[in-house]
Amino acid sequence: MKYRHEAKQNLENAKASLSNPGLVNAKYGALSLRMSVEALTYDLADKYQDDMPLSIIDTWQPRKIMAEILEIDPYAGRPSTLSYGREPALGKTPEVFREIGTETPISLEVIKKHYHALGSFLHLPTLRQIKSDRQQDEEKIRRRCNELIGGIEKILSSTAWNINMGNTSTMKCECGESLTRRLKKDGKPRDTQCPHCHQSYRLTDIGDGKCEWEPHTQKITCPNEDCKTVEYVGNHLITPGNEFICDTCNKKYKIALGVSPIT
Repeated sequence: MKYRHEAKQNLENAKASLSNPGLVNAKYGALSLRMSVEALTYDLADKYQDDMPLSIIDTWQPRKIMAEILEIDPYAGRPSTLSYGREPALGKTPEVFREIGTETPISLEVIKKHYHALGSFLHLPTLRQIKSDRQQDEEKIRRRCNELIGGIEKILSSTAWNINMGNTSTMKCECGESLTRRLKKDGKPRDTQCPHCHQSYRLTDIGDGKCEWEPHTQKITCPNEDCKTVEYVGNHLITPGNEFICDTCNKKYKIALGVSPIT
């Protein structure tokens, strides 16, 4: 499916509905804009498809998809300009650049601000709203729609799109999920999380085309007085009720909240 075309078509449908008076037309406008946001999110996700786990690809919620895209590439959702120039010498910055185009992609901020708000306009009034005589406000719907229309038009007026460049690293998480992440452009470490089991990692570019994935863990000493083996347990597992087995003495323990006396 050509999602960008779908976004444009739904934008035009929204404008046509909103050009006519009445609450029903305002709602149709909100519905079409909501679908335009979905199409733009799916269009952005398409270029990260090889990097995303199937559990995310199969979902339809734009907010979840965008959150995973930002885990892969923290710079996704930001405007970017593609330019080129001739190097005066190998590895030297060109003195003159020629611009190919600029892309303004859909952002998580736009999704958070408008997507669910639009969805709330598409439901019938609840019993509580009817009893309190709180009817749906047509003007409120139209103001929200008109605000979003400007943002979508800016995205669709980009002179380049689907710009996709960066250094990536791939690793299989302990849960079996394959994770692909972009390294930060400034070379600094970055933190990320598996969307399946929620194990978190710190990625560090160690040079020579290699990347280190360091799991975030907590140091736990086996309570068995005859053992005292030090275990490193993932941060995502440090929650009350979770159990773990000591690798040395094979005793099972349960993580619980602790209380200490105040002196």
